[in-house]
Amino acid sequence: QAISERQRLLIESLPESMCIVDAQGHLTTINQAAQQLLGLGAKELQRRPLVDVLNSIDPATSIQHEGTGFSGEFTVTKSGADEQKIRFTAR
Repeated sequence: QAISERQRLLIESLPESMCIVDAQGHLTTINQAAQQLLGLGAKELQRRPLVDVLNSIDPATSIQHEGTGFSGEFTVTKSGADEQKIRFTAR
C-alpha cells in the first residue's frame, strides 16, 4: 500500500532517519536524514533492495538490527562518529 502525499511530507520533515520499504524489501520512501546517513541520494536509493543498500555501506560502519523482517530499527555506527538510528517500516 502506497503512502499518501501527506504521510510522505511528514516523513520528509522528520529530523530522524526514516525509510519505508515495500513487501519485497525495496526502498520506496527515504527522508533527507536517512540519505545523509547512508551517503546516497534519493534517486540512488529509490526502489533499491534494502539488503543491497546496507551491504554497500562502508565496511568500517557497524550495523545492528532490532526488529523483524524489513521493519525495525537499524543502528548505524560510523568509525569515529556517534551511533545513529534509521527506522525502517515495511508497507
